[in-house]
Amino acid sequence: RLVGASWQIVHQLHSVLLAAHRELPPERIRAVHDQALHRVQAIVDRGRRSGVFRDDLPERWLVTTVFSLMHAAAEDTAAGRLDAGDAPRVISATLLAALTAPGTAVPTPAP
Repeated sequence: RLVGASWQIVHQLHSVLLAAHRELPPERIRAVHDQALHRVQAIVDRGRRSGVFRDDLPERWLVTTVFSLMHAAAEDTAAGRLDAGDAPRVISATLLAALTAPGTAVPTPAP
């Protein structure tokens, strides 16, 4: 659900973020992401505690993976390499494969 809700925001504000990277210091851009980072971190933490998400990699790395993948999808969509309508499914499938605990079957993302 988080991917579906967040994807549209990342996609729509992609060009704004590119401009912000040129004009603002990295700590300001990071501060803007803090609320979303905390939300993702809470989900990753809950998934790790319940044994659904992997715990063999640093939690911070898993959070970074989520954000990096969302931004990469926005870049690919802007470049015409990924259909915006298909992006939530592609992102979800990739994240499920990356986050699922080793030895556990990777779930199929909801349509």
